Amino acid sequence: MIYEVRRGALTRPTTWRLEDDALVEDGLRARRYGLTDLKLARLTTGAGRFADGEQVLALTFGRRRIAIGSMSYAGLGRRNDQTGAFTPFIRALLASAAVQAPGARFRTAGNVRLGVYGGVLAILGAGLVLVLFATLAAGQYRLGADLGARLSFALIVLLTPLPWIRSIGGKAFDPLRMDDAWGGRKAHPGLEP
Repeated sequence: MIYEVRRGALTRPTTWRLEDDALVEDGLRARRYGLTDLKLARLTTGAGRFADGEQVLALTFGRRRIAIGSMSYAGLGRRNDQTGAFTPFIRALLASAAVQAPGARFRTAGNVRLGVYGGVLAILGAGLVLVLFATLAAGQYRLGADLGARLSFALIVLLTPLPWIRSIGGKAFDPLRMDDAWGGRKAHPGLEP
């Protein structure tokens, strides 16, 4: 089974091919990922380098991570939705991975938005830099060190849960029974039959 997607104007299309025991990537780089090495498969919707609403399968093979999206570059500011080809490919890939890597985890991404949280972190970090700059420019070294320590502590406390926030709200699913995942609801928008 083959799936092809183009990520941008200056990149050539990437072809993903599912073989008996491996996922083969041919595009900017040619790589082979053994399905027996799969640790985590996570379904999510696009953010960051992916288009909003794009369906994404993120796979973790030890230290190597890859992401496969459902939209392809179609021109300046335009994306071609390839859900029709993406869905059967992802279904076959997850079913094969479930057999090849029984210890792998299959999850959906959490629904927590990091926008407000990230905004608070950015404002606090910028405030820390500005307070330190202002107090050092005024020659108030002790005051700058004291305020910097307090703001740094608050920033560290807020940064502590960051690695776990994205998994809040995520749920495990059975890759062999995508229709019954999450208590009878559809597995993922677009992965319905």
